[in-house]
Parts: sequence; structure tokens; C-alpha cells
Amino acid sequence: MDASSLKKIYEASPSASLVLLPDFPRYTIVNTNWAYCQATNSRTCDLINKGLFEAFPDNPNDPEADGVEKLRASLELVVATKASHKMDTQKYDIPVPGTKGFEVKYWSPENTPVLNYLGEVAFIIHTVVDITEKIQAEEQRKKAENLIRVSEAKYRAFFENSMDGILLTVTDGQILAANPAACEIFKMTEKEICDAGRFGIVDMKDPRLKQLLEERRLKGKAIGEVTLVRKDGSKFPSELSSSVFEETPGMSKTSMIIRDITGRKAAEREITITSKELQKALSDLSKIMESSLDVICTIDQAGRFIKVSAAAEKMWGYLPHELIGKQYINFVSAEDYESTRSATAEIMSGREMTNFQNYIIRKDGSKTPNVWSMKWNDTEKIMYCVAKDITDKKGLEKAYEVEKQRFLDLYSQAPSCMGILKGPNHVYELANPLYLKLIDKKDIIGKTVLEVLPELQDQGIFELLDRVYQTGETFSANEMLMKFDFNGDGILVDTYLNFIYQAHRNGEGEIDGILFFVVDVTEQVLSRQKIELSEKRFKTLIQEGSDLISIIDKDKNYRYLSPAFTTILRIEYSELIGTSPFGRIHKDDVENVAKTTARLLTEKRVQYAPFRYRVGCDEYRWLETIATNLLDDPTIQGVLLNSNDITDQMNYIQAIEDQNTKLKEIAWIQSHLVRAPVVRILALIDLLRDDKDAVEQPEILSYIYESTRELDLLIKDIVDKAQKIDL
Repeated sequence: MDASSLKKIYEASPSASLVLLPDFPRYTIVNTNWAYCQATNSRTCDLINKGLFEAFPDNPNDPEADGVEKLRASLELVVATKASHKMDTQKYDIPVPGTKGFEVKYWSPENTPVLNYLGEVAFIIHTVVDITEKIQAEEQRKKAENLIRVSEAKYRAFFENSMDGILLTVTDGQILAANPAACEIFKMTEKEICDAGRFGIVDMKDPRLKQLLEERRLKGKAIGEVTLVRKDGSKFPSELSSSVFEETPGMSKTSMIIRDITGRKAAEREITITSKELQKALSDLSKIMESSLDVICTIDQAGRFIKVSAAAEKMWGYLPHELIGKQYINFVSAEDYESTRSATAEIMSGREMTNFQNYIIRKDGSKTPNVWSMKWNDTEKIMYCVAKDITDKKGLEKAYEVEKQRFLDLYSQAPSCMGILKGPNHVYELANPLYLKLIDKKDIIGKTVLEVLPELQDQGIFELLDRVYQTGETFSANEMLMKFDFNGDGILVDTYLNFIYQAHRNGEGEIDGILFFVVDVTEQVLSRQKIELSEKRFKTLIQEGSDLISIIDKDKNYRYLSPAFTTILRIEYSELIGTSPFGRIHKDDVENVAKTTARLLTEKRVQYAPFRYRVGCDEYRWLETIATNLLDDPTIQGVLLNSNDITDQMNYIQAIEDQNTKLKEIAWIQSHLVRAPVVRILALIDLLRDDKDAVEQPEILSYIYESTRELDLLIKDIVDKAQKIDL
């Protein structure tokens, strides 16, 4: 065979390869085949005489790219050992022609030396197999499985700790699971609930049930009120929401969320599927499983179906003879048209493909997702194909999205603060808006609790978190006092919380974090404390005060008396309760008291003029009283009397009045009796001064003496009366 034939064989080889010179470090490309150009999106003319790493450099956008380093090491090893070297799976991105971008690629490379007649390495054949789709498919599968495990773990945590009852059922009415809240609501164990089934816990006579079922049939979900039945047969109202979902295609299940709303009407909706319908569903599923054979077909070089297996009728709705001779591309969904043509061209060029996906348009116009395995036989010019219906896989992806959305809806719409802490350092992974509002913080995801709330360090919170993380034991507290530094100024604000710390477990059942549920009850606690303080103050005021407080019923009898009646008036409680206060009013004050009392018919509050109130056989005390009509107040239902003992005040006023009388008498004496002798004395003195030799001088002196004695007696009388005044 001549060199020309060998070159043609090399260029037509389905194995992607190129020929290199061993000129370290350049490794010049001297030849390449068509398969290599197809695999690397390149042209022979663009590669010949270029250095290998000049034509295929590392992706500058990938800081971890090591393709050049590892490939150069392999080539150096081949030159040194003169033996082939098969490299491990290698990520080596290739340039996208006409752009500065790179396409992600995974390869299975092998480097083989070609020796000359002297035994030296003359060339190196660099062969690659593109395994990108296989690697990416495996990565996507692992990622999807991990996401599903995480979602299931989170959903289970919320299921176990929800404050509402949650039931998981199948379409025959059987209950598969019940959370702790549901067991508490029905006063039953989970096993008892499952054994009873949905029909054992619902009042089937409730007419609202039919309306809920109809709403669910039309919309796939319903919310309403219905009556439920506990273990002891007692009925209670509930608020119930239910939704239908397909866990797997053809297998419907329902989730039920129940809230006991005793005190107002409740509702429930449930799906009733008869045993006959269940049997039919199981039969249909069995038929699907029995007929789920893959479509096996062959396609010629012109793209026409040559042979088609009977499974096409099940998968695509066409009988085999309806497809034979037709262009396969005409049955491909429009959005997959170009990618299918491109894949076909690659396969016909010699590339095998085992994980190509597209949608086929069924005879009824609907679309079926398929994954293809295809191989081109260049001798027969026929493409052998196997198409597998991946509706189940698509359904699983959709179910995952539905489950994810359900979790997010539950998380974001929950009426309490909640979130997830990850790791032993308690790093925030999730926190709903209500929790962010509670702590008055933003951007906390990825930070530790200590970083976000350092003020909790000396409040015992981190010890609780550590214990839950280490032991898995749930911790709960009601009205626990925490102090938050909301403004970052060191001023701590008292906050009372009801909360639960619950261990969060990963897919392997290991504790990897903590779920927390928090309700802020600060307002309720502070309000209750204020009420208790107010009640204490009022009780102290009543029990220890000096005011005489009493309540008179509609029959004008004492119904309540404060302790001051005993301590101040020295009247025993038993002597007054049930008697009328008007029988103790002094007879001279009865009329005024009666008139003032009559005003309560038209006035809310009246004040009595001071009156005398009998406290002993002949002993009276003066009272000052205000009456308030509270007969219409349901808490009082009587007339409230607030009285003060003013006996000492009244006695003091009377003493002052007596003193004033005596003082007026003294003033009269001073102004009348004392003035007369003083005037006479003054007149006699004037006579003596004017006439020193008058004969009447002895007589005048006698008058002066008498007036002086009279004045002296008056002064003694005034002094005597003044001494009798008690100030």
C-alpha cells in the first residue's frame, strides 16, 4: 500500500488525531484528520505548521486550567520513554472560531510515538476521544440527586416541626404519614391515624365537603372549612388546605394541611377515589410498564426511516408503516431542528452519540422527550438508532421544581420567623423576611450568628445552639428574654421570644445545622406586665388607702366595702354588708343626702355636702362623699361611693367659729367699755393742766382715781376672757 493510500486511510479514520513533531517545547502540527477537526471545531489549514499549544492554548478564563501542562508532560514522557502514554480524563477547553471564547471540553487523550529507522522518535500521534457529554451528564445526574436529597431533608424537617397538622395520603384514602402536630390535633398516634384513614377522621355528613372536592377537581387545589373527628368521636371545626401532585407519572398523591380552629367553623377537602378507580390506575400503570420498549430504528443517508420497531406506536403514536420512507427530521420539534441536524452530521462523520436529547412530535400533536443512542455504519450507509422515552425523567425534574417551589412558598409565607444555621459555627444559610425584620438586619447569609448578633454571647444562646448541634435534642422556650443591640450603639433592647431549635440533618442523617422557628411575643409580655402592675397598684390603693370606697347595689344596699371602713370608722365588715347606708345618716342631714342622691338619675357623678354618718350608738363621723353611677357597667353594676372622713376638719372649723365669737366680744369691750373711762381720764387731766389752782382739784383727782380703777377692772376682764380662748 502506497503512502497516498495510507494518508487517505488516516484522514478518513473515525478516531480524532493529529501528527506532531517531537520538537519540544513547540510540538509542531504536521498533519490532522477530518475527525479531529470536527471534534475541535477547527480546519486543517489553520492547524498545519502551528505549535500544538499555540493552536490550543489554555482557557484564560479558567484559573484552574491545566490542559497545556499535563499534555506537555505526557508528550515529554513519550519522547523520553519511546512508549505510548494514555492520559487520564482531561478537561481541555477549545477556542471557538471567530470569537475570543472557549468551549468546555473533556477528553480521553493518548499519545503514541512513531520511531524512525534509527529508533528515534520521529513523530507523535496525538489521539483524543471527546467525552464531554458523558462527563457533563454524570455531573448533572449527581447534582440533581444531591438537590433532591437536600430538598427532601429540608421538607422532612419542616414536616416534623410544623405547628399545623400535615398528612400525606394516596388516592385510595390511605394515610401514609402524619406529623406530630396532626397527632396532637386528633389525639391519636401516627399509626392510629394511618389505620383510620382519611374517612376515619372526616365528618362525611358535612355538606361543605362536596364543594371542596369540586373545587379541587377543577383547580387541583382547594382551601376551605370542614368538620373533623377526633379519636374519642368528638367533632371539631378546622381549616384545611389540600393539593394533588404526581409523585411519579400516573401516581397521584395528596398533601393535607390541617389547622384546628375551634371557636369558628373549619373546613377540609379530601380526594375520594374508589377501589375500582385505584384498580384501574394500577392496571394502566402495569400496561405502561409492559409496553415501555425503546424505539429501535434505522435511517439512511438521506435521512429517511428504513425500519421502525412496534414501540413507535406507544411512544409517538405512529404505526411503523406510517414512518417508513418518511424524513425523520419532519417529526422533530421545531426548537430541536437545528441541533438534531448538526448531531446527525457529526454521527455520519463517524462520531458515536449516546446521550442526545430532543422532542418528537406525536401523531396527536403533543411532544415526547427522547434520549437517543446513535451510530453510523459507513459501509452500509445506515444510522442505527435507539430512542428512549424520558418522560419519567422530565416528570422527575418537574416534580423537583414543584417540590422546591412548595418549600419556598412555605418558607417565605410562614407566619413565624424561621431559618437554617449551618455547621458548628452556626452560619446563616436561610432566613425568611420576618426574621430579618425581627433582628433589624440585612445581608446576614454566609455570616455566623456571633458576627450578626454579638450581643447574644453572654446571654447563653450559643451554649444552647452548641448543645442542639452536638446532641440533636430539640430545645424550645416560651417568653424567653433576649437583649438585642438594634442600633449598634451598645443600648440593649429587651425582647421576649417563643422559639424552637431543631437539629437539621443531611441526606445521610448526619447533623449539619440547626432549624430555628421564632415568634416575637414582646408586645404581649409587656402588655401583661403592665396589666399586672396596674392591678397590683389598684389593689394596694384600695387595700392600704385611707379612702372609704364602697359599692351600693340597685336596692341601695352595701355590696362592697374597702378595709378602711374597719380601720378608720371601726365598723366590722359584717355589720355593713347587705345593709343600707342611708339608715346611718344623721336625721338633720337626711334631706340633703336624699336630694343629692336623686340627681344620680340624670347625672353620672354627684358630690354630697358634708354629712354625719353614725359609727356607734351615739357617735357620728363627718363624711365628704362623691357618688358615680355605674349601674350600667357590667364589671360594677352599682353606685361607686368615694368618701373621706373629715370629722377632724369639721371640729376644727367649729373651734375656730367659737374663738371668733369670743374675739368679737373682746373687740366690743375694747371699742366701747374701755374707751369711756379713758376719755374721762383724758378730760380730767386737761382740766388740771388748764387750772392748777382750781378749788375742784381734789374732786377731779377722785374722778381720775375712779376711772382708773374702772379701766383696771375692764383690762382684767379682757385678760381673763382671752385666757379662756383655746388656740
